[in-house]
Amino acid sequence: MSGNGGYTASTQAMSDASKKLTQSAEDLLDDNPDLGTPAVVEENFGNAHKAHSGKYTEGAKNLSDALNGYDTMLTTLGSNISTGAKTYDSNEDEQTGEIDTAGAF
Repeated sequence: MSGNGGYTASTQAMSDASKKLTQSAEDLLDDNPDLGTPAVVEENFGNAHKAHSGKYTEGAKNLSDALNGYDTMLTTLGSNISTGAKTYDSNEDEQTGEIDTAGAF
């Protein structure tokens, strides 16, 4: 917010946020590369628990799918913020040019 009550956008803050979101998305998948393929397989569940191995494996896959979806959304949000920052910069440059031209008379 500027001193005269108008709104100002910090394109640098938007760019920084975009980079942070994109890096978080990359770290999320890098830190969890094999989440969808658990190390524990049906044979390791023991006779009394083998019936539950499918639910465990399905749950791990669902968690992996959710993490990949979250990664996609973070990346998209970061990209949209970056695009917004570039649009603000472009509009500010255009408005500055128009103001300079109007003031030249």
